Amino acid sequence: MSKIGDAITRRRRASGMTTKALAEAVPLSQQYMVDIQMGRRCPPSGTLLKIANVFPDVDAAAWLWLLLASVWGSPIADLMQAWVLAEHRVADGAGATGEGRR
Repeated sequence: MSKIGDAITRRRRASGMTTKALAEAVPLSQQYMVDIQMGRRCPPSGTLLKIANVFPDVDAAAWLWLLLASVWGSPIADLMQAWVLAEHRVADGAGATGEGRR
């Protein structure tokens, strides 16, 4: 799974959405959404913004950084990617240990 695919999957699950419901909300085909979440496809930035806009609490700019990090692979992009993932863990209720709220 790609980092952006993982971020989308975690946000979708936290929202209680199915992949099909997310795909319909964007709109994309369900298979394309599965491919993005599994890291088999890299969404263009416009598609990523549409996905992010489904979730009102998601920072779309942060997701764009994840996308750039997956394409660039540079140290700066890797640092930004780590920061974004840490922010999403906090937003999802996970602490430093990765455990969610009980």
